[in-house]
Amino acid sequence: MINMKKSIKSVVLLALPLGLLSFCTPKIQYPTCESDEQCLEHQEVCVDKKCVECNSDRMCQEKLGQSAAICVKNACQVVKPGQCAKDQDCAAGQKCQNFTCVDVLPVGARACKTSQDCAASEDCVKGVCQMNDQAKRLSDTCLDPQTKKLQLKPVYFDYDQSELTPDSSNALKTYVECIKTFNADSIILSGHTDERGTVEYNFSLSERRAQSVMKYFSSLGLAADKLKVVGKGKSEHVCMEQTEECHAKNRRVEFKQ
Repeated sequence: MINMKKSIKSVVLLALPLGLLSFCTPKIQYPTCESDEQCLEHQEVCVDKKCVECNSDRMCQEKLGQSAAICVKNACQVVKPGQCAKDQDCAAGQKCQNFTCVDVLPVGARACKTSQDCAASEDCVKGVCQMNDQAKRLSDTCLDPQTKKLQLKPVYFDYDQSELTPDSSNALKTYVECIKTFNADSIILSGHTDERGTVEYNFSLSERRAQSVMKYFSSLGLAADKLKVVGKGKSEHVCMEQTEECHAKNRRVEFKQ
């Protein structure tokens, strides 16, 4: 009899903490969950402690009875004809975005809607700013092949002259196209001479050469505020030999940004 009382007392003591524990534990309410079983009533699954519509394309296909159904962000959606479900459904160079195949932008490329969204040297092609035909034609003449920045070769002058030669004039016409097409902010026109003559005379001659280029640029429509004239005289030679060929290389105007 005493042993039976002890057994009953033990059962009561063991049951009491469990009852209290059950009473203190908050009840899990939909859509919160700990397991898939708690989502079955709504035909859902438990993902990250939340009941959601799906966790795989196959689940959506079985639930909706359509092979075109897919699971997107844990919600079932049906892919309509002409739409894409994944990147593999799109052509090379495209990706699937919001059920539509869109072009993948190359590194450094800019998206656009019209050519007005692009630079003067670009057109809007399939939503991406791309170099236009004029820029492609001028790129070999005007752009550094490595940096793709504006780079104009010097123009040259006859001995003791500041007037443009026919060759220089032709080159400058192309340079104006380059400056406008690639939208250069400003250009420094740096005049130079060979070493013959006084420092003062050569400084004046170098400045007049740069002025001749500026006037020609202006006559072809370049804004004066884009141009700056600098006379260097005979202080920055590119060739030091005492030959006419070397002197000719020093009689120049250079272009810098």
